[in-house]
Amino acid sequence: MAVRYNVTHYSFREPNAISEYEYLDLKKKLQTQPDFSLIDPNDTITNQFSRLFKFLTGPLISLPILIILILAEVENGFGVILMLITGIWVFVGFFMFMMSITDLSTYAGYLKKKRAYFTRMEKYIRKSKDYDDFFDNFYQ
Repeated sequence: MAVRYNVTHYSFREPNAISEYEYLDLKKKLQTQPDFSLIDPNDTITNQFSRLFKFLTGPLISLPILIILILAEVENGFGVILMLITGIWVFVGFFMFMMSITDLSTYAGYLKKKRAYFTRMEKYIRKSKDYDDFFDNFYQ
């Protein structure tokens, strides 16, 4: 039996320079809306991989059940079947998690670079006098 899994590598690429119109719009929002930020609060690992995490809750909950069954040295038919099913479920969950580690780690790196870029941009927009000042300091 062969298992095929596509690995996604995430990487952040700096966007093109913003226009003067975009700069003025962002500057205004940053000055007038105290909660406004260039960083999207919904862009998180848990949102991106919510389906994986929801799937992994089943095997995670099954793990203590499997441990209890093993420690109790269950020998009756139902107990052995339950131990077999939970063991397979835990193994599948562990396998899925191991296959997803690359995706999770590259997405974490992507988020770190993206947040650093937009945090820096926000800082330079806030302290700049005008578009030329922002452009000369941020993009140079």
